Amino acid sequence: MLVEIDGVRILTDPMLSKRASPFEFSGPARLHPVPLAPDQWRNIDAVVTSHDHFKAIRERLGAPDMALIKVGAYGDTWMDIHMNPESAVQDNQDLGADVMLPVHWATFNLACHDWAEPVERTLAAAKDNDLHLVTPRVGEKFEFGIPFESKLWFLPQGN
Repeated sequence: MLVEIDGVRILTDPMLSKRASPFEFSGPARLHPVPLAPDQWRNIDAVVTSHDHFKAIRERLGAPDMALIKVGAYGDTWMDIHMNPESAVQDNQDLGADVMLPVHWATFNLACHDWAEPVERTLAAAKDNDLHLVTPRVGEKFEFGIPFESKLWFLPQGN
């Protein structure tokens, strides 16, 4: 879906391949053609991926300024549907986004990991990869392009 708000264009979960699969020769086939040819997608400000969509986004659309990437609700047997935090950081690197905002971890406890584990692992992976990560509190305003100081609000001491 392409969402435009006040001139800002956000592409969510771009699935542009012919099949919902990491392979072109297997997996469920698309029932409808892509609504807009990839070479016609212009001026995308941000790309939101809730699942891994295997470097093709950057190759087709260019690197976004910021990526909102899902880092939570994962497990060893879920890797085909929900990536772990380290995979999310790799997804951001594949996209080439300047800033990563981790999502899909703070609202529900859907998996067997601790509530704050996804963001803690994301922070560690981001530090190891020199990635600019922002972690606003739930409901806190973050405006891209304006300096933002991430706090460790999810830890017991709430830094």
